[in-house]
Amino acid sequence: SHELRTPLTIVKLYTDLLKRSANGSLQEDQVNYLEKIAKGSGELEEHIQKMISISEIQAGTLHLKQAEIPFTTFIRELANEWQPQIEAKEIFFAVQLPEVPLPVSADANRLHWAIANLLENALTYTAEKGSIQLTVHHDNEHVYLRVTDSGIGIAHADQPFIFERFFRAKNDMNYNERGIGLGLYIAREILQLHGGRLTMESKVGVGSTFTCTLPLIGETAVTKEPV
Repeated sequence: SHELRTPLTIVKLYTDLLKRSANGSLQEDQVNYLEKIAKGSGELEEHIQKMISISEIQAGTLHLKQAEIPFTTFIRELANEWQPQIEAKEIFFAVQLPEVPLPVSADANRLHWAIANLLENALTYTAEKGSIQLTVHHDNEHVYLRVTDSGIGIAHADQPFIFERFFRAKNDMNYNERGIGLGLYIAREILQLHGGRLTMESKVGVGSTFTCTLPLIGETAVTKEPV
């Protein structure tokens, strides 16, 4: 991982230094070139991290640094982070959260990455004027996060393979969007490492719902809600 990351870090560093040291002397097209380099470097860094994570998952060396976190607050902050880019695409974004904190034991960074993968998919495959909903509810033992979109949906024939490595559903929009088919695989594995699970329901032309389930911890006195 060091050998992969070091050259990429140099590219990103000197791209940023060039932009900062130009003092406004760059032409508009030159600024555009630097922005494209920065964007491409960011995408490559993300792909490298996914490949490394797959190796760690398969080797059983992907270790979690778990601590108690309030799941409700965690999701609220994640939603606030994604709201600008979702609304920039003119997609209606609804977030429904309970009033109780709902403590879970989690590696916040890994869990953030897993759920961000679900939001990224929802944003990518939901057209303008569509909708994305985040809903959190719970019972006495588990907390449930549902990510629901009004996107293109997943064909029934593709659904058994959607969590496999490198799998991408066969439709025209998938071929137009860049990706390597690792996000859902990693999201599911991270949820399972937390003692949870990730499930999916989808219908072509209607949309998809991904449900994350995590165990609650501690003396959590919560009223049972319908799930």
